[in-house]
Amino acid sequence: QDELSIPVAKLPENVKLKFKKESGHVFFYDMKYHYALKKFRPFGLEQGISIHREYHDLEGGKVLPKDLKHGETYKVILNFFFADNTDYLVVEEPIAAGLEPINFALKNVRRSLRNKNSTSSSFSWRLTHREFHDKKILLFADHINRGFYEFSYFVNVTNAGNYLVPPAKAMEMYDPEVFGTTGVEEVVAQ
Repeated sequence: QDELSIPVAKLPENVKLKFKKESGHVFFYDMKYHYALKKFRPFGLEQGISIHREYHDLEGGKVLPKDLKHGETYKVILNFFFADNTDYLVVEEPIAAGLEPINFALKNVRRSLRNKNSTSSSFSWRLTHREFHDKKILLFADHINRGFYEFSYFVNVTNAGNYLVPPAKAMEMYDPEVFGTTGVEEVVAQ
């Protein structure tokens, strides 16, 4: 197994890759292209899936992402619209660096927060798997019917500062042309 890694800065302008195999041998390859955008889009993209992120205080009032307070807890709501039935959905929700998602599967969550989380979002029961990480939340569903859905989670603001949050992305795992993203957001925690 050989691996070749080439920085983009060293690639010529028009790159053409050519693979050649020796006869009688099976040739497998995997190509990955990792890059970071110099400028994020302030708006999301919709290719069959629409996704939008909102922040709310614990009383239910809407809060702008630039008005978060250090030490506070907020409810984040992801609103989805699926233009058609969707199979094998994956959602990647990045978390701002100064925020920490609250995983209710852990026993160390405050009882008062557990009570606020008892109102189930319309999307939760359709999920087949969910993963909470420090930097992101991953959601998986085998099938979602056409329509509007919502998923919510809670975050603690652990560090003050200005943070860029990359776009959240929802897509069909085996048909990635069907997808939707949020725009980039700046989160300010004071």
